[in-house]
Amino acid sequence: MNYLKTTKSREIISILSKNAPNGLIDILSASKALMIDPKKVSIRLSALSKRGWVQRVRRGLYYILPLEAKPGQETMMDDPFILADQLFKEYYIGGWSAAEYWMLTDQIFNSVFIVTTENLRAKIISLFGYTFNIFRVASIDNTGLKKVWRKNIQIQISTPERMIADSLRNPSMCGGIRTLASIISEYDKKADKNYDILIEIVKKIGNGATWKRLGYIFEELKLNDHVSKVAEKEISSGIVKLDPSITSRGDFIKKWGMWANASLEYD
Repeated sequence: MNYLKTTKSREIISILSKNAPNGLIDILSASKALMIDPKKVSIRLSALSKRGWVQRVRRGLYYILPLEAKPGQETMMDDPFILADQLFKEYYIGGWSAAEYWMLTDQIFNSVFIVTTENLRAKIISLFGYTFNIFRVASIDNTGLKKVWRKNIQIQISTPERMIADSLRNPSMCGGIRTLASIISEYDKKADKNYDILIEIVKKIGNGATWKRLGYIFEELKLNDHVSKVAEKEISSGIVKLDPSITSRGDFIKKWGMWANASLEYD
């Protein structure tokens, strides 16, 4: 039965909605739901998009508006994490978004931080009222990544330890070194903190700068002494900045081979 010839747009939308988990459907799934050729479905969905019945998320992926919505009415998905899972093939939610998820910061960020291998031109993507901040990497090491449920979808997110390790290597991932220092302080208060895991993850994915920042922050904040001692043994030659985003050098800390160019005090 060819639904495109025998039903109206609202009936087609009803069929697609029943086959669209979280409102999202791709060409192949729509083809199976409507029982017609994928090429014809693509043309039809494009037409429905122009008429405001559906919204194009990316090539081959559409968001089916709720039946109660009027054509062309602006809408928003309930969960940006679920949208991220549909937008990116190889990714994980990290940085400040992971810090928020694990309740390690009360700072409000206006975007979702995505680490992905996809070669995207844009570093910031806005869709359905959400903003995604894209951090591209050549490959993703699964060390310290975890699957969590959001409704009926499993989302990949960095654990607190992986998020800290990532941010020690690239402080911009959590909004800068001051925010990172605050996150680490909150992590230290957690009953389930595990510095052995943190050290192992840094050994796996870190570099010389990671160890320098780790040791310096733990020493300055007077946190776990074992961590700073391990970091001191692991540091390599070369000089780095505590916060690479700040142009000034600040004071030189010989022990850590570092320009301490930012305060760790968080307002």
